Amino acid sequence: MEYRPSSIPRHQVGAPTAQLFKGDFQSKLTALDRKYATVPLDNYKTYINSTSGLRPEPRNQAQKMFAALDPCMQGVLTSASADPQALLDAAAKSFQQVLDSSKA
Repeated sequence: MEYRPSSIPRHQVGAPTAQLFKGDFQSKLTALDRKYATVPLDNYKTYINSTSGLRPEPRNQAQKMFAALDPCMQGVLTSASADPQALLDAAAKSFQQVLDSSKA
């Protein structure tokens, strides 16, 4: 019995995700996604063809780096008059102090 997607799908099938596997298994998984896709795959061509891969979190003080960058994002998203460069400069200065104090 062949699966046929309903005219109003409840779940997205075929929407691109990060490729977590390599080789034959990933190829088969991709083929299944394409075969049973319930989303227009052409909309995702740029993402699918991207050469970017997964990047691990930086090793040294990553969570503190994210904490320093949070005010930048909040400022830009909540204030039309926010100065992104000034916010980033302040975050860089703050985070540099964290890095300097963590060096052994």
